[in-house]
Amino acid sequence: MKILGRLKRKLIPHWTSQDWASLWVLFFLGFVGGVILRASDTLLRHWGNDLGFEVKDFDILAAIGLLYSGSFFWAPVFNKAFSVFMEKIGIRVFWLTALTACTGIICWAASFCQMFSPLFLILAALFVLLRASLDTLIIASQADTAAPYLSFRGITENFCVNGYLTGMMVSLSGSFFLSAKGISWPTIYRILGSFFLIFSILMTRLSFFRSLKKPQVQLNQTWKGLFVTPLKDIFLRPGGWWVMLLMFLFCMQDGIFTPNKELFYLGIGLSKTTYAALDVYNLGASILGGIVGSLSMGRLGYKHTLSLGVLTHSLSLVGLWYQARYGLDSGVFLWCVLERASIFFCLICFYSMQIAYCHSRYVLTQLAWMTAFVNFGMQAASTVSGNLVYIVGWPGWILSVFWLGLPPYLIALGIFHFFPRAFERRRE
Repeated sequence: MKILGRLKRKLIPHWTSQDWASLWVLFFLGFVGGVILRASDTLLRHWGNDLGFEVKDFDILAAIGLLYSGSFFWAPVFNKAFSVFMEKIGIRVFWLTALTACTGIICWAASFCQMFSPLFLILAALFVLLRASLDTLIIASQADTAAPYLSFRGITENFCVNGYLTGMMVSLSGSFFLSAKGISWPTIYRILGSFFLIFSILMTRLSFFRSLKKPQVQLNQTWKGLFVTPLKDIFLRPGGWWVMLLMFLFCMQDGIFTPNKELFYLGIGLSKTTYAALDVYNLGASILGGIVGSLSMGRLGYKHTLSLGVLTHSLSLVGLWYQARYGLDSGVFLWCVLERASIFFCLICFYSMQIAYCHSRYVLTQLAWMTAFVNFGMQAASTVSGNLVYIVGWPGWILSVFWLGLPPYLIALGIFHFFPRAFERRRE
């Protein structure tokens, strides 16, 4: 306890109760974002899997996911206050509340549709668009809150990402548990929809959520000021094009792995209940990986933190390939937990670099653009993930994930060498 007390006094001597409240708000927003992330993609795949659809049939969901990139075009609207009520509860809280409530309605509507029917696909598209807008707002809220904690890089990212992790774990494990108990997937989606609606009401009623930091005002509200100027600021900076390529390729690896990750573990012999238990360990490993990643950034900087994370993650993928190739199951737990810890070690560094690259005055528009751009790469990769499994099998699929992680790491090393100040955040 004495060690924890000394660490707290050293790292966070000036934090107030308001600062802590804003960080916990990020956690709960991340939790909702994680549930929505699972509900809009992964859980739909498991719903279809239980109905007898093949893995390659779900690539249409990845194709719909390309709509995620459209969030850039309406993101500046979220910087505007159109009424006194919006200003009273906070512009971020208003839009987060409205979009979460709409997501709840979509869940209820989808529960009455037949899988892959035209109406179902339309609702899935709306689901993706709402998730894109919510993710943009959550990341922007995270950037708004980051200023007081620049001496401890990654702290806001940790609270937000750990919220996402908890939301993803609870929604996936809870859905698996309910499904194993005989609860139908339409009923599960009605439960999720009710949760979103209740949470949206709580955001307007509880003053706790108003502790979010207010965003800096973007002074130029013209079309040029809202779109052109922020984009020019990204691409005209030294190394800007290389930074965007790094983010694009980094997320392509995630696009191949994440959509069919659970199906991979089920495909190599784990049961749903076993994976649900494993997912609890994955949550702990992911949180630990994120915290260690934050501490590593403070001590070692971005370059060495990313190098250590990529090396460990590559090792875990090789281990999973070995398990899948030779049909072993004794070491799956170890490699799975190591993969989760190492990827979130890398992701905390990646998200911190992404936020640091943005100008604080254009943060919402720039983050919307960067999120949309990297998601396009991720979803483009996701559209072939199922067919890749069909062609090369699970061992070849996991080996492909391994090789896709090498190009972005080499580009990152080049950026650190030739543009060493690329990720120093500018506030004016």
